[in-house]
Amino acid sequence: METVMWAVLAISSIAIVCGGVTWGWVVHYRPRRLVSTRRSEIELGLPSAITFLYAMSGGGVDIITSINALADEKAVYGEIADEFDLIAREMELFGNDLHTAIENTRDRTPSEALQQFLTNLLGVLESGGDVSRFLGEAIDEQTETAMQKQETFVERLGLISEVFIAGFVAGPLFLIITLLVLGLLGGVSALEIAVVIYIVLPLSAVGFFLFVDLFAHAPRLTASTAADEQRQGIGQIGGGASSVDETLADSERYRAYQQSQLRTRLRERLTNGIEYVKRRPAFGFTITAPLGVVLAAGAILSGRVRPAATAIVAEPVMTTLWLAILPGLVTSVPVSVLYERNRRQERKIVDQFPDILETLANANRMGVTLTDAFNLVSKAGTGPLSDELTTVRNDIVWNHDPSKAFRRLAGRLPIPQVAPTLTIIAKGNRISSDLHEILEIAAEELQIHARMDAARRNEVGPYLAIVFIGSLVYLFIIVVLSVSFLDPMAAAASSSPDAMEAGPATISIDVDVFRTIFFHSALIQSIVAGLIGGKLAENNLLSGLKYAIALSVLVTGVFLAL
Repeated sequence: METVMWAVLAISSIAIVCGGVTWGWVVHYRPRRLVSTRRSEIELGLPSAITFLYAMSGGGVDIITSINALADEKAVYGEIADEFDLIAREMELFGNDLHTAIENTRDRTPSEALQQFLTNLLGVLESGGDVSRFLGEAIDEQTETAMQKQETFVERLGLISEVFIAGFVAGPLFLIITLLVLGLLGGVSALEIAVVIYIVLPLSAVGFFLFVDLFAHAPRLTASTAADEQRQGIGQIGGGASSVDETLADSERYRAYQQSQLRTRLRERLTNGIEYVKRRPAFGFTITAPLGVVLAAGAILSGRVRPAATAIVAEPVMTTLWLAILPGLVTSVPVSVLYERNRRQERKIVDQFPDILETLANANRMGVTLTDAFNLVSKAGTGPLSDELTTVRNDIVWNHDPSKAFRRLAGRLPIPQVAPTLTIIAKGNRISSDLHEILEIAAEELQIHARMDAARRNEVGPYLAIVFIGSLVYLFIIVVLSVSFLDPMAAAASSSPDAMEAGPATISIDVDVFRTIFFHSALIQSIVAGLIGGKLAENNLLSGLKYAIALSVLVTGVFLAL
C-alpha cells in the first residue's frame, strides 16, 4: 500500500506540474511572447516604412496613396505593412476618413514607437503641415534612435565577451586544476573531469548561445503571416481544395494533370537544388554531413582507427583526427566557404548600390531614359552587380516594365537592406513621375544601413579579440599542464616500482586518460569560441565557422607536435 501511495503521489505530482507548465505556456507565456515578437517586428520595420512613405511623398504622391502602397508590400515590410493595412481597410471597408483610421490603428497597435509616430502624423495632418518634411525629420529621428540602440547593443556584447571569458576560459580551467589536485589526493577520479568536459561544457555552450541570441536578435525584416498565407495560396489550383470543381475528383485526366504538376515541381527543385544551396549555405550541411560520415566510416573500415575507448585513450590525437576533426572539416569547410563568398558579395553590393542609385537619379533628372541610365551604370560597374544591372537593363528593354524588373532584381538579390530599397523604386516608378527623387531617398537609406554596419564591425572588433585571446590562453595553459605535469607523471610512473612507491600520487591518476581529456577540452573550447565569435560579429553561427575551423586546426596541430 505504501508503494502504491507513493506511485499515485508521484504520478499526481508529475501531472500537476505538467498541467501547470502547459497552462502557464498557453495562457501567459505564449501570448506575451507573440505580442513581444510582433511588437519588435513592427519597431524593426518602422524606419523602412517611414522611408517608403517619404520616398513616395518626395515623388509627389499623396499620403493616402502612399499608405495604400505600403499596405500592399507585406512580403517585404512584414508586420509594419499589416499595421498600415489596417489604416487602408478602415478607409476602404468602413468608410472612415484618414484621421479616424489613423486614430483607430494607433489605439490598437502594440508598438509604442508606432503609436508615437502616428500621433505625430495626426498632428501634422490636423495642422495642415508639410507631411514630406515631417517624414524627413522622422527618418533622422529613427536613424538617431537606431544608432543609440546599436551603441547599447555593442555594450552588451562587451558584457557577453566578459561572461565568455569567465564561463568558458577561467571556469573550466579552475575546475580542471581543482579536480586534478583532488584526483592526486584520491578524492575524485577522471570520471568527474570527463563529465565536466564532455557534458557540462557542451550544455553550457548551448545555453550561452541561447543567451547571446536573446541579446543579439537578428535585425532583419520578415514577411508577415498574411503574406505567408498569400504566397502559400499562390500555385494551388483554384486557390485551394475548396475551389476545385468536385466533378474533377474522379477525372483521370485531372489526376494525370496533378501527377504531371508534381513531377514538374520535383524536377525543378532537384534542378535548382544547387542554386538554392548557394543562396542558403546552411542547407549545404545536408550534402557535406553525409560525406563526413562516409569519411569516418571509411577510416574505421580500413582499420586505420578503432572507435573504442581504449584506442582513443592510447592515441587520442590521431583517433580524434580521423573520427571527428577530418569529418568535421569536410562537413564545415564547404559551407563556410560558400557563406563567406555570399557575405563578401553582399557587402560589395551594399557598398556599391548607393552610388549606382545616385548615378541613376542624376541621369533621370537630366532627362536620360531609365534604360539608357542602366546601360551606363552596368558598363561602369564591376563584379556581380554589373551583371545584375545588365540583366535589369535587358529586362526593361524586352518586357517594357521597369517595376517588374526591379522586383525580379530583388528576388535575385535576397539582401535584407536592398529588398526594401528596390521595392520603393518599383512602386515609385508606377505611381510617381519624379523617379529621381525616389532614387535619391532610396540611396540615402542604403547609405545609412552601410554606415551602421561598418560602425558595428569596427566596434565589435575588440570584443572578438578578447574571445580569441581567451581561447589561446586556455590552449596555452592546457599545453603547459600536459607538458609540465602529465609527462613527468608518466615518466615517474614508468621509471621503476620504487619510484611509484615513493610517489603515491603518481598512481592516483591515469595519465593517458587525463591527456585525452585535456586535448578534447581544448578542442571543444576552440569550437565554442569560434562560433561565439561569429555570433558576436555578425549574429550568425555560420560566420563563426571560419574561426572554429582555424582554432580547431591550431589545437590539433599543437597537440600533434607535443
